[in-house]
Amino acid sequence: MMDAMSEQPAPNDSEIVECILNKVKHEFEAFGICEDEMRLVAQDELSKFGAVGSLAAWYSLTCNLLVKNLRISLRKKFGIVQSNNYD
Repeated sequence: MMDAMSEQPAPNDSEIVECILNKVKHEFEAFGICEDEMRLVAQDELSKFGAVGSLAAWYSLTCNLLVKNLRISLRKKFGIVQSNNYD
């Protein structure tokens, strides 16, 4: 299955932003950060990341890395102190 997925392209940029945003927005809405602000940070993280690889790479690695980077950037930008060791 991974072989077949490695022949497929990753989602497009707008789908990637929506995917990673959906994974963190409820976490950060609790701090009063609106979805539009989070979307801008997510788009910036994607542009810094570069190529996301194939569909297999997206599901196995890239998605999780982008979500982690987005959480870190949102915490830094909005001054949120992490209360646990989870990313």
